[in-house]
Amino acid sequence: MFQLNIVARNKELKESVIKDIKSVFPTVLRKTVDGLVNEVIYAFPQESPLSDDELKQSVKKACVEIQRIAKSSRTPVDPYVDLSEILEKVEVQ
Repeated sequence: MFQLNIVARNKELKESVIKDIKSVFPTVLRKTVDGLVNEVIYAFPQESPLSDDELKQSVKKACVEIQRIAKSSRTPVDPYVDLSEILEKVEVQ
């Protein structure tokens, strides 16, 4: 997986970067950060066999599991951070 936090006010530049990423990675997820110019890109080197909705659900389930593991370990976890909620509006490209 390739992850990029892109910060660009220039929409054409941002879309150009995303287009380049999509030319290399067949599965790309985008998450805008509300109120900021940031956008987090998750790119995968293989084509997803899942539909867009199934992929979103899979990502959400993975986040819930990561959150559960983090809370059960000795790793300090902010109780106000919910990974599945953060990725609720992820877009499949």
